[in-house]
Amino acid sequence: MTAVSPRRVVIVHGYNAHPESHWFAAVARTLEVEGFQVDIAELPDPTSPHLDAWVAEARTAIGELDERTVIVAHCLGCITVLRALASQGDGPDLGALVLVAGFDRPLPNLPKLDPFTAEPPDLDAIAARIRRRIVVVSDHDEVVAPALTRDLARRFDADLVEISGGGHFRARDGWTDFPALSAIVRSLV
Repeated sequence: MTAVSPRRVVIVHGYNAHPESHWFAAVARTLEVEGFQVDIAELPDPTSPHLDAWVAEARTAIGELDERTVIVAHCLGCITVLRALASQGDGPDLGALVLVAGFDRPLPNLPKLDPFTAEPPDLDAIAARIRRRIVVVSDHDEVVAPALTRDLARRFDADLVEISGGGHFRARDGWTDFPALSAIVRSLV
């Protein structure tokens, strides 16, 4: 009998965050109780992120791709993951990618993050290697304009999940847990 690899989830935080911020740890605990192996990346210097360091750490956290793996990213973690996946070239397919408040174009309100979007990744090439793609957007995100997130979903050929009044999905917006996101992940693997 062949052993089945565990369902694995990698959570990648965003700008000004860390593994214990917002909903990351609560979602991890929920999924671990359900038998998922969950890792939360800890990206360096989250208040002054550097593209190369973030992509390198994201690649390390993601590790080997397979169809039983789901990557969940938030905000700046989304473009970081996209760039990390693009830098891996051809390889095994990924089960699913869930981008929460994602973007791949410059944010007018955060020009210090422009190096992350200076050379947008090839979304078609990345999408071809991912079985399921989900983008989660709030209609009232004051950090990442909802139009940017919706546009990313369209160009990435991803399913779009809209959450009314979600803000930027941070603790100060009321997001210390994210049951809907746990349900999405559960449905993907």
